Amino acid sequence: MAVHDDSNVQKKISSDALEEIPTLNVENMQNNTRIISYSRTFMSTIGLAAKTGFAVHSFFDSWNQIVFDGAF
Repeated sequence: MAVHDDSNVQKKISSDALEEIPTLNVENMQNNTRIISYSRTFMSTIGLAAKTGFAVHSFFDSWNQIVFDGAF
């Protein structure tokens, strides 16, 4: 019958846990930054349209120009 020493198991688990250092995924960070940028642009467009009382035809030809001009 084998006798297990729990103290050695605990030491091994804790040392393995310390070796796992969280890293940042560059692709995820770039994607998050891009989404934040698009969100800021969209909110700015809505904020400016709200300030004009949504009478954007005084300043732009159409809603399509406002919505799609920066996207493409």
